[in-house]
Amino acid sequence: MKRYLITGASRGIGRAIAEELAAEDVTLLLHGRDTVALEEVCKAVKPRCGGVIRLIHDLAVNSWRFRPHSCGWKGSAGFVGE
Repeated sequence: MKRYLITGASRGIGRAIAEELAAEDVTLLLHGRDTVALEEVCKAVKPRCGGVIRLIHDLAVNSWRFRPHSCGWKGSAGFVGE
């Protein structure tokens, strides 16, 4: 199964990328700051995806850490706020 992390997925280019990548063999981790808009994107792509994970956070805030390997995501781990 393919996995993609898309930042800014709640609108614009990020949303378009999410809609383009949505497929049965794909899990999407969708990031955005707008809860309502991101939920709309999740609902739009979920019927076509193997899985959708919603991640709501402002990456400009230094109090947050994302460890993709702890979610079963393989590859390089990224850290924010360290």
